[in-house]
Amino acid sequence: MNIFLDSNILFSDPFFKDNFARNFLETMKNIDGEIYISSVVYQEVINNYKRELKKRRKTFGESFYELNKLLVTKVGHTFKNDEYYLRELTNFYQDLIDKGQLTIIHHTDFEMFDEIVQRALNNKKPFDYQKEEFKDTVIWLSYSKFVEKHNITGYFLSNNTKEFYASDKKSIHPDLLVDTQRFVPFKSIEELMTSNSENIQQMLTDKEEERNFMQLLDWSEENLSETFVEKVIQEKFMDELQVELSNFIDDLSAIELNNIIDSADDISKIESISLLHTSLKTYEREIYGSEIIIYGSLDVNHWVSLYIWNSFRDKGESPFYCIGNDTITQCVEFTFTINSAYKAGNFEVKDIESHTKKDNQTSQNPEDVF
Repeated sequence: MNIFLDSNILFSDPFFKDNFARNFLETMKNIDGEIYISSVVYQEVINNYKRELKKRRKTFGESFYELNKLLVTKVGHTFKNDEYYLRELTNFYQDLIDKGQLTIIHHTDFEMFDEIVQRALNNKKPFDYQKEEFKDTVIWLSYSKFVEKHNITGYFLSNNTKEFYASDKKSIHPDLLVDTQRFVPFKSIEELMTSNSENIQQMLTDKEEERNFMQLLDWSEENLSETFVEKVIQEKFMDELQVELSNFIDDLSAIELNNIIDSADDISKIESISLLHTSLKTYEREIYGSEIIIYGSLDVNHWVSLYIWNSFRDKGESPFYCIGNDTITQCVEFTFTINSAYKAGNFEVKDIESHTKKDNQTSQNPEDVF
């Protein structure tokens, strides 16, 4: 399996930390897969990491300063210099190269300058009339010339649908098919992994992971069920779920709040109290090497306090006035993992949607639920 990555696949997760990316890296090792990135992609990932590092350090520094203005007992923090963290990134990729998992394709290995100029003049993809994408053209030509030279096929991962995809946003643009038809496109690592689950599982069974994979497969067939998944969430991940839902509620606008709360008052704020009930809607499982990924969605009944704007407050009083409590229902998309010791962990919330007030159940007291 040959994988060619665009820069945008790596920007948000350059160390392959999230569940699907981490398992992708492990799976590629176990099936002797090849990961390729253009030298342009590699440099873009480093440059983006520099920008993110600078931005987040600045945000942290400002928060740290404001915190110490508030506290009597000062807190301290220590950062290493930026070069240290950049070395961590470059060492990570060098380690992948040294282990034979990653190959960097250098655009200087191919004659492409005249072709790039002609594409720019003729507005041929990845160039277009609205925007000139020099870097995208170098990346595409590096990859297309590489697969043609070595007579191989592969998967091209990019969520840049404007420059690389046809109007259906699923297939390679016709202009680019002139260069090569050896790529199957996907917009994310998760899409690649879930769409090729059966193929990946078959390859894993042919490698050293066969025994662990079969053990996990047998265990999942005997133990996994809606009841099991819901029980794991309720027993192990409710605190994390509460935090995610509270943060989600805090970020809702007043319009969004009043769309999910059935109240005659103009709600300005809601505050999480507790989770009352969870109801699993769907779940699926994928097995990669020595880990199971569980992913799906569940409805969560959430007990909240309702606040309106306190226009007549005295000086020093809260700008919000509590008018009572209510329940809201939120749909949560989640993933978590089960390792080879059959322990659950790595809970992640992928998306949250609040049911509108028309969908909500009648408000109820917590004592009525249990």
